[in-house]
Amino acid sequence: MADVTALVPEEQRQGLEALTNSCNERLEKAGAQGAEQSFGLGCALGGLPLVGGVLMLYVLGVFSFILAFITFVMGALVLLGITALISFSAKKRSIAEIYRTEIGPEIQAYLNNHHIEEEQLNRFVDDTLPVGAPLRIFHFISLPEDINSSQE
Repeated sequence: MADVTALVPEEQRQGLEALTNSCNERLEKAGAQGAEQSFGLGCALGGLPLVGGVLMLYVLGVFSFILAFITFVMGALVLLGITALISFSAKKRSIAEIYRTEIGPEIQAYLNNHHIEEEQLNRFVDDTLPVGAPLRIFHFISLPEDINSSQE
């Protein structure tokens, strides 16, 4: 694939690089914060009933100590799995919300102020950001293969 950053003038490339890196970092931070909060809350709120239920069944004599321990471990694993799914969903929602309210308008204002076409920015981001970057996922659609191969 041809280096599409060469198609962007140097002063615009530096500005675009600063903008995309800054926006991507803010999205990563927002996603991590949302995921951490939901995971911590899910573990704390889900763990208390699990411990209470297993302890109550053990005290009532329904479970032996070994069976209570095995039930606790299995319940904890299920709880962790469910909490991880909720955390992933919260991460995506946090990133989407920050993009919608802050990053998207900031990018549009930058494009308008510097007279840059969105297609030019899309090509720049497609060439510079890694595939899993939040900014690329939530704003930019990867260019079709026939466009990328025609530039070689």
